[in-house]
Amino acid sequence: MATVRSLDPRTAAGTPQPVPRGRLIPALAGLVSLVFAVVSAAWLVVPSTNPFADPDSSLAPQRTLLGAALPPRATAALLLGGCVAGVVVAAVALTTGRGRSRRLTDALMGGFGLVFTLVVGVGLLSEQAIVMAGYLMALLVPAGAVVLGVQVVRTSRVGRWVVGGVVAAASAVFAAGVLPVDAWVTLGRNIAGLAEELASIGVVLGLTVAMLLWALVGGTAMRDGGTLDAPGRWVLRHRRTITVLAALGPVPYAALRLTWLTPWSYGVPGDALPPDTRIWGLLLSSGAWAGMILTIGLIRPWGEVFPRWMPLVAGRPVPVWLAAAPGSVVAAILCVSAVPMIRMFAEESAGEALTSALIFPFWFWGPMLALAVWGYVLHRGSATGPIVGQNSSGRYARGMTAIPGRDLPHHTAKVLERGEASRA
Repeated sequence: MATVRSLDPRTAAGTPQPVPRGRLIPALAGLVSLVFAVVSAAWLVVPSTNPFADPDSSLAPQRTLLGAALPPRATAALLLGGCVAGVVVAAVALTTGRGRSRRLTDALMGGFGLVFTLVVGVGLLSEQAIVMAGYLMALLVPAGAVVLGVQVVRTSRVGRWVVGGVVAAASAVFAAGVLPVDAWVTLGRNIAGLAEELASIGVVLGLTVAMLLWALVGGTAMRDGGTLDAPGRWVLRHRRTITVLAALGPVPYAALRLTWLTPWSYGVPGDALPPDTRIWGLLLSSGAWAGMILTIGLIRPWGEVFPRWMPLVAGRPVPVWLAAAPGSVVAAILCVSAVPMIRMFAEESAGEALTSALIFPFWFWGPMLALAVWGYVLHRGSATGPIVGQNSSGRYARGMTAIPGRDLPHHTAKVLERGEASRA
C-alpha cells in the first residue's frame, strides 16, 4: 500500500501514513446498480411501466441502439442482468483484500466497468440525456445569477457597477416590451409542465450516473495497475490546453441560441418565434455560457480556492469532488449523447452534417471535458503543484501541500513516481 508523509497537524510530522484503497466509488456503483435492478425488475413485472416500450419515452426503441435491436422486454431484462452483475462485482470489490486476489478483482472491475459503460452508455441512452441536462442548467442559471449578483454587490465596489448595469439593461428590455412579462408567465407554465417528465428525467440521469460510476470503477482498476500512468502524465502536462478546448465546446450552441433574440434567428424565421420561446433561448444560451465559465474554473485560482465574496467558505480550498463530480457527470452526458447525434448527422447531407457537428460538438466536447476534469484531479493531487493548504494562521493559501486524505488523491503521487522511475 502506498504511503505519504502526512502534513496533518493531528498526526506526527513526517510520520508515514498508509493511504487506504478507495471503496466509495465501488460502493456507490453497487448501490445504484441495486436500485436499477429493482426498477428494471418492476418493469418486467408490470410491462406498462417499461419505458423501453413507450414510443414517447426518452428511452423509446427508436432512440437507442439496443432498443432498436431488441424487444422492450428483452432490453429491460438485459438491464436487470447487468445491474445484478454490478451488485455482485461491487460486493467482491468491497470484500477482497490485498495480494493476488486483489489483482484479479481489479481485472474483474476493469473489464466489467468497461462492458457496463459501453452497454448502457452506447446501447441504452440517447441524446435526450443532454436535452434534459440543458433544461436543468437553464433553470438553475437565474437562481445562480441572483445569488452571484447579491454576493458581488456585497463585496466588490466594481461589482456593484457591473450588477447595476445588468439590472438597468434588463429593466430597459422589459420597458421596451422586447421580452414582455406575459411571455415569462407562459414560459413558467410550460416549465411547470415538465414536472410530468420527472420520472423519465430521473431514469435517464440515473442511468448516466450508473454508467459514470462504473466507468470510474474501471478506470480506478486500470490506474492501480499502472495502465493509465503515461496517459495521466500527458493529461497533467497539457491540462490547460485541454481545458481551454473543453471550454470552447458550448460556445457554438450558446451563440446559436442568442440569435433567437434577433430577427435572424438560426433555423427558425424570426417572426415565427413567440416571446416565451425567445426567453427560453436566452436561458439555454446562459446555461451554455455558464458551463464555459465553470470549465475555465478548472485552471483558474478560484477553481482551487473559494473567492472572497463567497460567505462562510471564502479563502478555503474548493473540495476536489465539488468540481470533479458535476464535471464528470456532464462529460458523461455529453459522451452518451455524442453517439446518437453522430447517427443523426449521418442521415444528413455532407454540408448539413458538418454544420450540425460544429453546432453540437458533443463528439469533441465530451471527451475534452472528461480529460479536463481528470487533469484537474491530477493537478490537485500533485504534491509538487500549486495546491491549496492551511497555513499557521489558520487561513488557506496557495503554494502549500494539501492535507492527505482530504485534498490529496494518492494516485497522482504514484503516477509521478512511476514517471520518475521510468526516466531514471
